[in-house]
Amino acid sequence: MITLLAFPLIEKIIRQSLEGDTDSLQLLSSIENQVIQINCVDMNFTCYLIPTPQGIDIESKPPKTHDTQLDGTLVQFIKMLTRGIDGSLKEFPLTVSGNTHNLSALKEVLMRLDIDWEAILSDYIGNTAAYVATRVRKKIMAQVRESKDSVKSNLKEYSQIEADLLPLKSEVNEFYEDIAALHNDIERLQTRLFKYLKGQSK
Repeated sequence: MITLLAFPLIEKIIRQSLEGDTDSLQLLSSIENQVIQINCVDMNFTCYLIPTPQGIDIESKPPKTHDTQLDGTLVQFIKMLTRGIDGSLKEFPLTVSGNTHNLSALKEVLMRLDIDWEAILSDYIGNTAAYVATRVRKKIMAQVRESKDSVKSNLKEYSQIEADLLPLKSEVNEFYEDIAALHNDIERLQTRLFKYLKGQSK
């Protein structure tokens, strides 16, 4: 019930954020009235996105048979939306069926959204509280990005150290060849020593 009540608010936020964004509105017009079914399997939640020239309508029941279906978990959907416009849908373990162009166009539009959270929140909680909430959100997002960059940096550094510690394949082959040569030298030395001792015993 709460989710259904949130649909109009989400639609309003998207429409406001798309105002003046000609490229995104043209993308939406190119897939107008296509029905995209979103199934969040772990939340047991389904909704339908219908692009229009002004924004995206969100429905709990499909107006017609869906053209595209996307199944996944909540975490998978969040990853898809936060990877950037250039990220391919194939990178994510989501189940896609139907017209995949609809999803590509929709994802590009959603990634271009520049939402003014402070203006939106001020209508509900007042200017001061909205300002504070926005500042807190920005700080949290900055810390998340910093942590993510730190993990990437540490992994890169570890990989470089590991690469320096592990020998190359050519070095391993050369080592084996040296061992084989040393083994042959020992055998020859042993043969010569045996002949020498045999000669001394006569």
